[in-house]
Amino acid sequence: MLAIKDLSYTYANISQQSVFQNLNYQFEEGTFYSIVGHSGTGKTTLLSLLAGLDKPTSGQVLLDGQDVREIGYQAYRRNHVSLVFQNYNLLDYLTPLENIRLVNKKADPQVLLDLGLSQEQIHRNILQLSGGQQQRVAIARSLVSGANIMLLDEPTGNLDEDIAIDIVEHLKTIAHEEKKCVIMVTHSKVLASMADVQLTLRNGQFR
Repeated sequence: MLAIKDLSYTYANISQQSVFQNLNYQFEEGTFYSIVGHSGTGKTTLLSLLAGLDKPTSGQVLLDGQDVREIGYQAYRRNHVSLVFQNYNLLDYLTPLENIRLVNKKADPQVLLDLGLSQEQIHRNILQLSGGQQQRVAIARSLVSGANIMLLDEPTGNLDEDIAIDIVEHLKTIAHEEKKCVIMVTHSKVLASMADVQLTLRNGQFR
């Protein structure tokens, strides 16, 4: 589904620091991946490249064999990719249901219920929900987008471990049952080990 071919990225500053050189990997549908690595190894940069938010210095990001540059970054992001961030990026003056319907006007509220919110909670203001509940809304918003690639940047960093494990288990189920390619960057060894495939980014390569 999603592949990187000879991917290289260098920060465009005075230092010209190379993050990775000639990185190759193929991500499959129906699979949940975790990416770990020390701070500064380029995990978030890689996620930005996979999301089409940034352009590689050289090499390619391929969707079903086609370079995303040929698809067009905007069209690629709109039709194929959904992002979940640690800080949720929800509109705090709306309810969970209103937040997901900004992405998909016909979004079924059942997706929120399936993620553990109650019927009453999906009609509350976002600020009246806990961090774990807000993260579930962020994941639901990603799901209703219809994107077949889910990219998550430290999605559970602000949550306690029990809630984080519950969310990651649900993401793994989503990957398997809905045939999505789910890629999560995390600093947690516990959460990373729950993935189908755990990748470590070190010295510009996967280990």
